[in-house]
Amino acid sequence: SSDLTFAGWGWGSSMTNTEMVIFSANGTSSSVDHVYATGHSLPADYPIVNGCYTSSWAETSDGFVQFTVTRPLDCGIATTYVVQTGVAVSAISAWNPGSPQLSYHGFGNHI
Repeated sequence: SSDLTFAGWGWGSSMTNTEMVIFSANGTSSSVDHVYATGHSLPADYPIVNGCYTSSWAETSDGFVQFTVTRPLDCGIATTYVVQTGVAVSAISAWNPGSPQLSYHGFGNHI
């Protein structure tokens, strides 16, 4: 990600009942956070999955922040998303090129 931006990834076809990973590119204060959305509003922290994801980030010499995140297909936690193999997986993403903070991303900055 470009520095001073955020990008998010969610397991589901919309923001309703969706586990998400948020990448905040903010120089030495960059972070990876786990949140859960119940609808089209600001998602809440979702600490139950902190042990499920392995995350790291590094600043690059060209002004970017590179994130690496891994997760097992099944976290073994009843309320988390289980990734099925051999089938299409619904996923959403959003970004805000003007802020590293999780924030409203506008109509054009999501898929």
